[in-house]
Parts: sequence; C-alpha cells; structure tokens
Amino acid sequence: MAGALMNSGRGRIATPRISDINVTPFVDVMLVLLVVFMIAAPMISTSVPVKLPSVDAKPISDQEARLAVTLDREGKIYLMDTVIEADALVPRLQAIAEAKKDTRISLRVDAEQRYGAVLDLMEQLRNVGFERVDLVFDPMDVALQSNRAKAQAAQSAPASGAVKKP
Repeated sequence: MAGALMNSGRGRIATPRISDINVTPFVDVMLVLLVVFMIAAPMISTSVPVKLPSVDAKPISDQEARLAVTLDREGKIYLMDTVIEADALVPRLQAIAEAKKDTRISLRVDAEQRYGAVLDLMEQLRNVGFERVDLVFDPMDVALQSNRAKAQAAQSAPASGAVKKP
C-alpha cells in the first residue's frame, strides 16, 4: 500500500490510479459487427441467379448447414457459388460425403431447366450417397399464389346478405 498513494508535493494525497480494463468500447464494436454480419449473411449465402419454380409447400423449419447444388438455365452446375464441370461433380461430392455422412443437399434448379436434367442431377446425388436432398423453391411465389387463390375464392363466393333476383 505504500506505493498506491503518493504525495503530490502540495500537501494533499493523490487518488490511486484505476488499473481496470474498460470493456465498454470493446462491447460497442462487437455489437456493431454483430449487426453488420446479421445484415450481410443472407446476401452471402447463395449468389447464383436462378428463377426458382413456385410450389405450394411449407418451408423447412430447421436451419442446419446445407450444401447448395445449383443448376442454372444454361445447364451450368454450381457447388455452393463455384461453377463445376459435370464430370468433376461426383468426385467432389464423394469427398464431401466421406468427410460428413449426414450432409444435407439443397438442390436449386432454374424453372426454365428441363425435367430430365433435374432427374439426372438428382440421380448423381443419390449415387454418391446423399439421401437427404431438399428441392428449393421461391417462397415469395408461394405467398403470392396463396394470396391469389384466397382472392379468387372470395370473389367467386356469393355475399352472405345477397339475394338472388329471379
């Protein structure tokens, strides 16, 4: 304690120095980074532009990590966001399957792509050993179709207080 309080030379005793670390600026920076990454993460996930087909189905609720395989309008195959040749796809997928057996695949296919190409790609995935393949569709189209169906049903149903004239 002898060195903690020092005489300032003017007859008063100086206050002790605080040697605690101030974590407030660190927490502020971390919160800003959290917000930035929360906004940027959905934009980074998949950037291959494809026109997804619309279906009447509920989205998958679990959010475990998935491997994205995309087939665009021109027939190019993407593994995540990287273009890959069709003959190189199977060896890459086999290496991934060996590393992690329960990897889920999200298959994204352009709505303009022919059905046979989709079946060929699904067959390749199945032959490699991926049994859990999710087909991705555009949820906005599903919501629009649902709203259109409700509006058409409301228009076709007669009003409850309406009386038919003979």
